[in-house]
Amino acid sequence: MQDKKPESKALEDNVVVVPTREYVKSAIEEHAQSRNHPDATLQDKGFVVLSNDVGSDSETMAATPKAVKAAHDLANAANNNANARVPVGRKVNGKALSADISLSAGDVGAYTKTETDSNISEVKALAITANQNAVNANTNAESRLAKNQNGADISDKDTFVSNLGLEKTVELAKNSIQGKQYIYDLTVQKAAWVKIAEVTMASPSTININLIGGSGYNVGHFEQCTIANIVLRTGNNYPHGINAVMYTINSSAPTDLATINTSGDNYDIYISIGPFAQGIILNAFASGYATIHNLSNMANFPEAPKGVVKGKVYAYALTDITPAK
Repeated sequence: MQDKKPESKALEDNVVVVPTREYVKSAIEEHAQSRNHPDATLQDKGFVVLSNDVGSDSETMAATPKAVKAAHDLANAANNNANARVPVGRKVNGKALSADISLSAGDVGAYTKTETDSNISEVKALAITANQNAVNANTNAESRLAKNQNGADISDKDTFVSNLGLEKTVELAKNSIQGKQYIYDLTVQKAAWVKIAEVTMASPSTININLIGGSGYNVGHFEQCTIANIVLRTGNNYPHGINAVMYTINSSAPTDLATINTSGDNYDIYISIGPFAQGIILNAFASGYATIHNLSNMANFPEAPKGVVKGKVYAYALTDITPAK
């Protein structure tokens, strides 16, 4: 064997060339220091480049442990996220979730836009009708009379009366005499000043009060069947006030008369009468502009009340014309 690489090719086919150790070592060092190395492939071994890229699809690079860990972490996150997702095998109203789906109103039991618009249109029409009915009802109500007003809300009462054909009745009523009656006791065991009436008298007006019966009720005492006639009449307001006159026939009838002006055109009427004036009849009548509010035994006083104005008392001259037996 030779120690060095031969400088020329042997000419004979049976010559064997053997490299020396020095040559082999030198060749290995030269190859190791060179960049002339094959790259690794899916079929052959070779050198590869390391990479941290977890999104690369290269077949000539090798993933580092860091890239492997990142990919593993992403896989775990995706797996955990998948647990909260609806499985692809599930369906919504018969439609698979394997791809994007479109749901119509009918799929979820809702109205379509056309149906909704139609319903809204119908509701609007009903609302308009209801509003018009309310307006009509309000207009109708405003043109009617309120029951609790008892005719007070009639703006033109004269026309209303005319429409009812009551003009003649009203005219007769204006010319009629209003009246009141009291049938009971005025005094019992003692004589008294008795308040028999409360009246209003505007000028000009007249009130007539007549009394039937008298003080006492004993058989054979004909004077107890007495009468008295009271006339109240206003002045002309210059000055303001009334005149009060009583016409009587004897002492069993009232013997005195007085009035008190309580306010404005309002007056209280008093008479003085003896004891046992029971079962008496009082009749009172008033002209226009006068009103008799009360006619009764409203109060008894032993003396004339303070502030009264006395009226005049006149006696009828009577003659007994009873035929002799």
